[in-house]
Amino acid sequence: MKIGTHNAKDYGAKQLTVEFQLPQTGSSYEWPDDFMEPIDLPTTQKCGSVKVVILFKGRSRNEIMRNISDFCGLLDGPQKVALDGYEGWYLGRLQKSTVAKTVSGTAYKLTIELDGYMVGEEEAVEATQGLPITRKGSRRRPCTVEITTPEDAQLVTLRGFAKEIAVKNLTAGVTVTISEDGLVLENGNNKMQDVEMQAFPILEEETTLTWEPAAAAVVVRYIPAWM
Repeated sequence: MKIGTHNAKDYGAKQLTVEFQLPQTGSSYEWPDDFMEPIDLPTTQKCGSVKVVILFKGRSRNEIMRNISDFCGLLDGPQKVALDGYEGWYLGRLQKSTVAKTVSGTAYKLTIELDGYMVGEEEAVEATQGLPITRKGSRRRPCTVEITTPEDAQLVTLRGFAKEIAVKNLTAGVTVTISEDGLVLENGNNKMQDVEMQAFPILEEETTLTWEPAAAAVVVRYIPAWM
């Protein structure tokens, strides 16, 4: 088990059990009077949760408690947690922590509860005009879009996300990056002034992209997420 780059073993700790819970989203709907069928409403993504039990050992109770304190201090804010036996990371926020004695004076159990979800390695997809991109994972994900044209182009129009994206004044062979963190860059410089869009791109379960001119190359990068 790791929190970021910190290994639990360095704190005299060993992961014992992991228990996941799925997000309690449900289906949002309303059923007005006199309507024959309910009206479905957009469902907002929510966090799942995980409970992890960790055993701490040391030469004394004082050493153990200090290690537990230091270990929990690593969970300040959202953190990537690598769990033994699972691929990827749990991107979580600490919600609760409890410490319990064991029959041994040199061992304690720490139980932590995190709200969040599992994430994997970044995926890069070279989009094909008119063919769907099938997203991995069970969650809608923000994504980074890279656009490159073989010749100078006054305008590239990209359709298929929730809102159309228009990029102006592209230079041949130079990639324009619309990143998931809210930046638009060309050669490391801000290019937001040459982009018209009402929302940053989000990958649905399937997203079919089209663009003009067709000679442009479009690459989509995203980090899949589950639970």
